[in-house]
Amino acid sequence: MAVIACLLAPPLASAQSQSAQDEFETGKRFFHGAPGVQPDLVKGAEWYRMAAEQGYAPAQFAYADCLRDGSGVRQDGVAARA
Repeated sequence: MAVIACLLAPPLASAQSQSAQDEFETGKRFFHGAPGVQPDLVKGAEWYRMAAEQGYAPAQFAYADCLRDGSGVRQDGVAARA
């Protein structure tokens, strides 16, 4: 139950105490869904973005895919290639 509570915490507050890898993993849980967590592309993309801004390469790729495909964010092919 504590894991679910952590996953559902507001991104900004939780991001302050999480590593980029933790943020990426949280993004995957939201983006794809997990036991007790309904898929939410918007929340997943937000967590990917936060981890990507810290330079975490897997999150950068995942967020670029979100931008390219318009999954959870407004589609932006230019930003996806940046």
